[in-house]
Amino acid sequence: MQRGESKLNRIQRLVFLLGVVVIALMGSCPPWKEAGPKGLPVDYAPIYSPPKPLNPIKGLEIDFARLLLQIGVAGVLTGGLITASSTQPEKLEDKSGSGSSSISPEPKPLSIKQEEDDEDDDDGEDEADDDIEVGDTVLINFPKGKVLGELLVEAPDDPDSWDWYANVEGPVKLPLDRPVQLEIVKKDSVDLGFLTLLKPDSLHSIDLTNCRLNDWELSNLSGLKGLKELDLTGASISSEALTYFDNLENLEKLWLDGTAIDDQSVASLAKLKKLKKLSLRKTKVSDAAVEKLRSDLSQCKFEV
Repeated sequence: MQRGESKLNRIQRLVFLLGVVVIALMGSCPPWKEAGPKGLPVDYAPIYSPPKPLNPIKGLEIDFARLLLQIGVAGVLTGGLITASSTQPEKLEDKSGSGSSSISPEPKPLSIKQEEDDEDDDDGEDEADDDIEVGDTVLINFPKGKVLGELLVEAPDDPDSWDWYANVEGPVKLPLDRPVQLEIVKKDSVDLGFLTLLKPDSLHSIDLTNCRLNDWELSNLSGLKGLKELDLTGASISSEALTYFDNLENLEKLWLDGTAIDDQSVASLAKLKKLKKLSLRKTKVSDAAVEKLRSDLSQCKFEV
């Protein structure tokens, strides 16, 4: 979405800051050597209080070769620690290729099951209780074999940031107490059929930026009545796609920048009475149509 994503977790940020401090200390207390290309090395000492030169006549200078080597080593170690402290597995990309058909294999139905305790897991017994929410998560069995996208959750310390949570593939425990965003894999053909099996309030926002879609694919969003944000920037849709938005009555933010929508979209957009932000940059919507929308959606902020 348009909101910034948090790139580093807390441990990684701490390691990065420590690395910066160490490198700064190296720069303020560098290694010294006798002046000249073949000067002998001298001990470390602060810039403002250099050590005594071995030969007072030659004087001292900073040994930049040693300093840059040590800064490089510190940088590599810092990068390694940041990578090692990552709690986010490598994000998977869709590798189906650009020549795939627009009709994907039919996804397996999603099922919501009760989380099983440790004893049940040890016994290998599979509970068949559907639609049971346990604690702060609910188990969703997404289709296996293909990554459909990524799930992110709102950062606990920054409501304008999203933290990576899981790939949309196989069983995923969705949190119930934090807003969830879905980012669909960018590829030549997108099948959104699996969205029809999610609960109405499962998702807070969906990111479909630059996705190659048919207009009718957006009919799969009609059951997500709890959806608050939808980003279609650069998606290959026309005004017809918006005719499937009648049930998105709680939508508050909508980005349509760079799409092929025109004045025919006005009637559909005017029905979204809870819109607080609507972005129509680089579209075919005329100024007159925008003014009509401003009167219909008086509480909405427009970006054109």
